[in-house]
Amino acid sequence: ELRRLRANKGQLASASGTKATGKYIIPSRGPFKWIACPHYTFELLSWLGYGALNGGDATSAFLLLCSVAAMGPFAKVRHTRYCQ
Repeated sequence: ELRRLRANKGQLASASGTKATGKYIIPSRGPFKWIACPHYTFELLSWLGYGALNGGDATSAFLLLCSVAAMGPFAKVRHTRYCQ
């Protein structure tokens, strides 16, 4: 299993054009210039869409508020870590 893991890591590195250094490279082109956590951003957009489809009822607003409250601190920590 370890040999297979090393082989896959090498294949992924060669496919991406970078060496397998174990260092995470943060994307910086396109929308990544402005968005540090795209998965959080699109989850919030999906809740906004859910709210729009339901006419902006109280439940949709509550779910959006809960998502912002739950993901906000994590996104802030991740963004500051990425900016270092």
